[in-house]
Amino acid sequence: MKIAVCMKYVPIIARIQFDYEAKTIIREGVPSEVNPFDLLGLVRAVELKNSPDDEVVVISMGPPAASEGLTNCVALGADRAVLVTDRALAGSDTLATSRALSLALRREKPDLIICGRNSTDGETGQVGPEIAELMGLPHISSVRKLDLSDDGKSVIAERMTDEGFQTLECGLPALVCVTEGVAPELYPNKEQMDRAQGIPAEEVTCADLLADGPAGSTGDLTQFGAEGSPTWVDEIRLVEPNRLGVLLEDATPEDAAKQVAESLRKRLAELAAESGAGSGPASLPRYPGGKEKSIWVVAETTRQGLAHVTLEMLGKARELTQNTKSEVVAVLIAPQQDSTIAELASQGADRVLVLDNSQIGPVYGMAVGRVLAEAVRDGNPYAVLFASTADGRDLA
Repeated sequence: MKIAVCMKYVPIIARIQFDYEAKTIIREGVPSEVNPFDLLGLVRAVELKNSPDDEVVVISMGPPAASEGLTNCVALGADRAVLVTDRALAGSDTLATSRALSLALRREKPDLIICGRNSTDGETGQVGPEIAELMGLPHISSVRKLDLSDDGKSVIAERMTDEGFQTLECGLPALVCVTEGVAPELYPNKEQMDRAQGIPAEEVTCADLLADGPAGSTGDLTQFGAEGSPTWVDEIRLVEPNRLGVLLEDATPEDAAKQVAESLRKRLAELAAESGAGSGPASLPRYPGGKEKSIWVVAETTRQGLAHVTLEMLGKARELTQNTKSEVVAVLIAPQQDSTIAELASQGADRVLVLDNSQIGPVYGMAVGRVLAEAVRDGNPYAVLFASTADGRDLA
């Protein structure tokens, strides 16, 4: 069994500062550490080894300084370390990063790939799922418990959701993204660090990745770095806290609940007065039939019906179409339900596409993702909005 762990060497979050002109994080002169979620993944990977033939290899993409983080990983039990480093990788977004890491992982041919849920310097949570897509592997996100089946041919994972958790079994090879609870937080001692200093990381360049890439891959370096990154940071904004700081003391739970409710009612009334909002919902023009530059909203449902976040996204989509002059399309991934379709229409959808997944698997499954991707390619919307939930992130 070979387990590969993806590791990012990130600035210590308490020391992070931004370059507002370049719209990047300032890394020079800032101490760094192994991304905490990646560290948990590494610890669990080492725990899963159960024979001398099992191997844990840790892979990182970054500047030469990232080798310090790899040394920490070797000290904690990784057998080998690989550093993907090249000037051509500078400025990589999540997609360009995923391309490079997926090529590095193909060279290793691991049975299981473990990534952290997200990095503390980015919070996107996109690299793990993108690696899985590029490699054609199933993936499970937000894993808080991870084990191997008795025959070692599959993983059994406990996946956190917005409503609780699920226990899933997935055949290998596969990729999982882990979060808190999957393993204890461990840090190497001096003896472990001294031992790790004698095990240098293997350095891999873009040329190495392309030389060992899959058949049909090109030697074009423009797929990496800033040139291969379709996304960019448009603006950095500071979010200043403006909490009222009201402290309830010496109150019973019932009295405290009443005070909170009354305080919220007053505050909402004040905000409505400040914004000049009327008593009813704002009505914005609709553009039914305007398929060019349409805005799609992938709806989410719960046992109680449409998730509230779906209504928020429909409202934002309706607002965006005031610029695009196009329709709002809701995508419902569920068996057709006339009442739900009517509610989507009443909340701002001009058209509803129904993806009946009763025969192809759950919302977060690969089959649903493929069908939705085909629909997006065919419909060519201006934008597709997903909820920032466990299922929404996986599907996106």
